[in-house]
Amino acid sequence: MASCAVGGASGASGVRPKAPWRRNLKFAMLLITILLLLMSIVHVLVQPSVYFHEKVGSHHLPALSRTLQTSKNIINKILLVNTEHIDVGTKFADIGDSLDKIEILTALQTQFNVTLSEDIVPKISTVGEVVALIEQLRLPDNL
Repeated sequence: MASCAVGGASGASGVRPKAPWRRNLKFAMLLITILLLLMSIVHVLVQPSVYFHEKVGSHHLPALSRTLQTSKNIINKILLVNTEHIDVGTKFADIGDSLDKIEILTALQTQFNVTLSEDIVPKISTVGEVVALIEQLRLPDNL
């Protein structure tokens, strides 16, 4: 008498073949892991702009305006560029290289007497992010 296992015939060795859904499940788990990793990377990259909205707030807009203007003046002195078109959305990569960015951030730290932590400096990509961080560091509760 020959017997068949439910779901397919057994091979000569008696080992059932792997179900195709297991392969699909592993692939889905891999995709979910990659998606979660990408989401955490995006969160880290936009963190400075989160500081702008949560910590600085609209009641500091005059100070932000002065900080932005001072930042634009420093950018002008260092890069010798027209700062008329530089605003909070301007990326440092669009106006200079990474060494220029470091020189600008160093000058801003000196000008405003603040210290940007080493772990946040690589995440700063726009003029607005550094202006918001400077203002956050200058708030009375951070002194």
